[in-house]
Amino acid sequence: MTGVHIPSGPGYQVPLAESVATGAHVRVSTVGCITEPRQAAEIVSSGRADAVGLGREMLRDRISLCGQLRNSGSKSTTGRCSTCAPGPDGSTFPPPRA
Repeated sequence: MTGVHIPSGPGYQVPLAESVATGAHVRVSTVGCITEPRQAAEIVSSGRADAVGLGREMLRDRISLCGQLRNSGSKSTTGRCSTCAPGPDGSTFPPPRA
């Protein structure tokens, strides 16, 4: 497809998720240059999306991001990630640093 301009920047796909949620009355998740736990928490707490994916940021620096999530003081599930959350056997990946 030519002649189509998709804007890019922090949270650039959030308005799309918000439109789908409003129009279709379904739960949605969003992505798109969301790199800070504070930014993700604001998107969810404001009701613009039900969940936020931090894929690339997790690949870049998962240890730092997980620490920020754990220390964010969030009372919701935004404070957990698949790297830090215990598995069924109680283990985490990677193991906690000594």
